[in-house]
Amino acid sequence: MYGILAEELFLHKYEGELKNTKHYDVLYKSLKVDVKAKSCKDTPLPNYTASVSDYQKKHGSDAYVFYRIQKDLKKAWELGAALKGDFFKEATFVPIGTRDGPFVCKVDMWSLEISKLKSVKEVFGE
Repeated sequence: MYGILAEELFLHKYEGELKNTKHYDVLYKSLKVDVKAKSCKDTPLPNYTASVSDYQKKHGSDAYVFYRIQKDLKKAWELGAALKGDFFKEATFVPIGTRDGPFVCKVDMWSLEISKLKSVKEVFGE
């Protein structure tokens, strides 16, 4: 549910075309964007992480946009964005079963602190 809401927030703000393929969610300015979301209780802090599953490195996306959505769905935060290559250059590998903040990784992940993300405008040239 959080992922669907994040996609709708992105489309409402930036437009683009919803695709929801196995590899990406939105086609935006000829880039294949995978919109990522995590739930939270409170305002996300800069040291919280944005994450992508390891198996998604092989997917045909070009960029990621990250959101945190309050568990009660009353608030959402656009955290930032990264081109796929940039994300994996800077992110840290987090193995399955390891804690990534309050989350226990159910699959191998790559995580990057929110403070290291760029704004959507910077990444997409808004």
